[in-house]
Amino acid sequence: MAAPRSSLDDLEIFIVAAREKNLGLAARALGLPKSTVSRRLSILETELGVRLLERIPTGLRVTDSGERLRERVDAALHDVRDAEREIVEGNAALRGQLRVSAPYDFAIAHGVPLVQAFQRVAPEVDVRLFLTDRQVDLAVEGFDVAIRIGALKDTSIVARPIGKIRGELVASPSYLRAQGTPARPADLGLHAFVVFDGLGRPTSLRLHGPRGEVADVVVRGLFSVNSLAMVREAAIAGMGIARAPSYVVAAAQTARLLVRVLPEWNTGERTIHVAYLGRRKLPARARVFVDFLTAYAVDHSEHAFHFRNDASHAGPLPHARAMP
Repeated sequence: MAAPRSSLDDLEIFIVAAREKNLGLAARALGLPKSTVSRRLSILETELGVRLLERIPTGLRVTDSGERLRERVDAALHDVRDAEREIVEGNAALRGQLRVSAPYDFAIAHGVPLVQAFQRVAPEVDVRLFLTDRQVDLAVEGFDVAIRIGALKDTSIVARPIGKIRGELVASPSYLRAQGTPARPADLGLHAFVVFDGLGRPTSLRLHGPRGEVADVVVRGLFSVNSLAMVREAAIAGMGIARAPSYVVAAAQTARLLVRVLPEWNTGERTIHVAYLGRRKLPARARVFVDFLTAYAVDHSEHAFHFRNDASHAGPLPHARAMP
């Protein structure tokens, strides 16, 4: 018996539906009527003789057979579509959709000037920026690149460092006037803390001193929230001392709404990477975006990670080189 020959279009419809887990959202992403998406999925399942997606009250659930199919065809389908686009557009054509994932608060701080500067380099690229603090699956969720901060868990990706951020302790001048200014790490245990619990609520801090010292301090978190922006705002309001990345609090420090606490100490540095799938040939627009970030991103200054001043006036970069 001959093997079934499913069309690339039907496989792409399945991949999108499996990613969105909702027929309506899949139809919108594909630009097709919902009825067409449902019909093509049924045809694909009939051709393969297996159920790929189950309809449930909240949308769609991918079956075990569907997961196996997605793992086998997703990367291959992406490569085929990229090859088609390069044939049509030419290898150096900088147009089409670029899907980028970035941490929420980092993107709020830097996303607009970054995208604006990049679109001066590649004005026909349609940048789709998705803000999330989780590490997305580039292959399964269809992202070209991701900006990631800190430890990298996915061994299937290539990651290029573009800078570092520093963790800082800050408080409002009014809070310090009322409660006193800590003079040494041990004093922090006597103060109220505004805690970011997006990665689990910490009860202690590890501080790094100017001569390589390390101090572990237990803190009292009287207010916790899963938004770094709200951590900053609570600190400005005088609710306590906050630990936050330098890029989150830099503007408030410049405006003197917040000041550094124990300025010679910090809560450690983390590297910022731009990541992409190593086994997949990147389209020209993604290669140029990675080169753009690598060329214009720099380590934090006294207060925060930033981009070179000339990034907003960036001219065309050389043709993107081949990547591993």
